[in-house]
Amino acid sequence: MQKGSGSMRPLICLLSLQLWMILSGSGLYAQSDNALLPPSGTNEATAAVAAESSVEAGAILFRTPQGQLVPVSDLLGNGIVEEILQRVEGQRNEPRFTVSQLEVEGSIDQDEVRLKIDLQIQVNSVKEWVIVPLALGDVYLAGPPKAVSSAVNGQSMLTTGEQNTQQWHLRGKGLHTISMDLVGKTRVVSPGVSQISLNLPAAPISHAMFQFGGPVELLKLPASTVDKTTRDEQGVRHVEFWGPGPGFGMTWSQVVSRITQKPVIQVQNRMKLDLTTIPVTLTGTQVLQISGSPVSEIQVTFPAGFQLVEADARNAAGVSVLNNFESPPTDGPVAALYRLTSALEGTLNLSFDLELTGRQFPQDIRVSMPSVRDAGQQPGDLDILAPTGLLVQQTELRGAQRIRVTSEADLSVAATAFRMRSPESLIVLHVEETEAQFAVSPELSLKPDPQNVVMTVRYP
Repeated sequence: MQKGSGSMRPLICLLSLQLWMILSGSGLYAQSDNALLPPSGTNEATAAVAAESSVEAGAILFRTPQGQLVPVSDLLGNGIVEEILQRVEGQRNEPRFTVSQLEVEGSIDQDEVRLKIDLQIQVNSVKEWVIVPLALGDVYLAGPPKAVSSAVNGQSMLTTGEQNTQQWHLRGKGLHTISMDLVGKTRVVSPGVSQISLNLPAAPISHAMFQFGGPVELLKLPASTVDKTTRDEQGVRHVEFWGPGPGFGMTWSQVVSRITQKPVIQVQNRMKLDLTTIPVTLTGTQVLQISGSPVSEIQVTFPAGFQLVEADARNAAGVSVLNNFESPPTDGPVAALYRLTSALEGTLNLSFDLELTGRQFPQDIRVSMPSVRDAGQQPGDLDILAPTGLLVQQTELRGAQRIRVTSEADLSVAATAFRMRSPESLIVLHVEETEAQFAVSPELSLKPDPQNVVMTVRYP
């Protein structure tokens, strides 16, 4: 009630003033050169002239019964007269047009921006042309605009002005719908960071949606809007706004997709085939140099006829990085999968311990280099240790050559070594147990007696 009383105060004051004027015979006058004054030569006229000269031009004056002109603002208070006049003017004039709805659809690809803007404009003038000014920013018409009107005999026309401004001339009372296709460029703020700025008209209902040609990360959004983003594992794909208007802008950065690169792996092998153990063992190490991209799994194929007993993986510092390994049994080449604790790049040392599945001799043992999948060069050296109780014959040699033995072996153990150029290199050994052989030097002695000759043989 207090607020309502305050708003009625100027009107009550004005009505009271008019009633007092009627009863007292006073009048209201506008300050001008033609204002009526009392006859000259009287004290009242002199006072009126003095009072009139002390007020501002254009003020509304009140003549008292004594003939004195007094500004009405002095009677009602500062601002009350202006408020009353503004209210009267507001009731008299209706807005020529209003923008009732705004819809924006945009697509951003690299530095190109394409917009489709739909405006719904309510025109209130019946016969006059109404001008609707637009200054959207650094975007330009990409095709003929369209305008549809619900008004009887509605008309529309678009003109352009300076600094890329447009003026829509609309005629006919009713709803006019305007559609425009626009194109523009984004502004580069810094390397990889872009920005767009638009001066959209204010509307009670406004909505905008932007689709990006690639994944982005939004850096700055307008604070006076409600936004909703749609993203995937790479970044934001499109963003939606409710309430965009004048001073609309946003900033984003491009998400640079990392190019998937296959790792480059170089391998150096060192192996030892030990025929002195039961069963026969094939042990070795593989030094991998990994570059290009890190790896978290290594698949190695070992020669057929062996089974993997133990495996390990260590980094350049000698710390084990093996999470686990698996090697399902098979009749052919043995496939083993090393799983690392984390993706690794650089030097990786793999070790393995294989056992020969067959323990009976004679048999052929086929020895080849372990093959690392997706690796390039994979040469290596092989040492072979053989006891004196086994006969070892080399029956096939492919892609390998004999070298000096580097393994420390007992002098009673025969040793040989080969350099193998690649996993396709092959050495086939025929191994069998040797039969026992004896060297005898008998000693004979003859001793005659009276009737016989006695021969004695001794096998020392």
